[in-house]
Amino acid sequence: MIEVDTEIIGIVRALRRLGIDCHLATNQEPHRAAYMSEKLGYSDVFNREFYSCRLGVKKPDVAYFDKILNAIDLPAVNVLFLDDNEGNIVSAREAGLHAIRFHGDAGAAALTRTLLEFRIGLTLR
Repeated sequence: MIEVDTEIIGIVRALRRLGIDCHLATNQEPHRAAYMSEKLGYSDVFNREFYSCRLGVKKPDVAYFDKILNAIDLPAVNVLFLDDNEGNIVSAREAGLHAIRFHGDAGAAALTRTLLEFRIGLTLR
């Protein structure tokens, strides 16, 4: 069961309106990935979706992050990665990304505070 936090989705949409790319990076099997992309509409919410089943490698493997960085064509130092798993955070940092442990159930206010720590401010409309 996936519970979509509409306030967090609103933040993602607001970031995108500001021209900030937002990508989904998740370990999933094919059926669940398709459900998230199509039924939950994540294909419309995020710029790109990176499902492990499609990449052929899973977090916390550093190669997972390398594949994403190659696909988005950005240096790792320009990417902020949020995840609730400490092992994934460690691997993302090994790949050179800025990585913060964040639990989605912390809510939109916590996400906004986290983004502000990285000087990513937004006004929700």
